Amino acid sequence: MIELDGKKVNDAELQNERPRLEFNSVEKRVAGGAGCNQFSSACTIAGSTMKIGVMAATRMACPGDLEDRFLKALGAINEFKIENLSLYLKEGNTTKMMLRRPD
Repeated sequence: MIELDGKKVNDAELQNERPRLEFNSVEKRVAGGAGCNQFSSACTIAGSTMKIGVMAATRMACPGDLEDRFLKALGAINEFKIENLSLYLKEGNTTKMMLRRPD
């Protein structure tokens, strides 16, 4: 994840790792790391719309609020766009987060 709620995520905010997503189109699921805990959820994609279901997550105590902000934003996603090797996850016209594929 590069940006969250319109702001660049800097290294000082990171907990254990940079939040990440992995989509499985066959199983219609999304999973990943939220910075400290792991999560997974059902995920439906049709055209440029995306619906992420109720998330299951591990529950380790984590410093800071990046993970909570990430999971809250992820639950609000209803659209996406891919541009210049970046994935923009949106709630309507508002970009909630921007992710880039790792090198």
